Amino acid sequence: EIILIDTNHVTSNINLSLLDISDIVLYIISDDLMDLKNMKSMISIYEDMNSNKYKIILNKSLRKTIGNYEIKTILGKDIDYTIPSTFYEKNIQKYIYDSKIISLNKKDKTEKIFDVIATDLANIRKQ
Repeated sequence: EIILIDTNHVTSNINLSLLDISDIVLYIISDDLMDLKNMKSMISIYEDMNSNKYKIILNKSLRKTIGNYEIKTILGKDIDYTIPSTFYEKNIQKYIYDSKIISLNKKDKTEKIFDVIATDLANIRKQ
């Protein structure tokens, strides 16, 4: 059984409670400085709780301004997965209007990374 809960970035009591009872938490971040600042804060919270039940997914399809080395330096932690820049879709609204799933139409590195993430999550859940 896997239950996915999509929350906002606010560290409210409800969100913190959800994070606390979750087996694994995925953080999808960009290389935007605000995302990195928020992620660094969340890493601190997990360290205070003596927990490492989270994975960081860097979405490189949004921007390409800060390199992975710099991101690792800012966060003090490795990125677990990277969604490549090839996932970027200029006309994303067309997919929405046509009720298509963009990840099913991207047959490249993007498809492989989603497969790796899903396999890893399934293996974590079995442990």
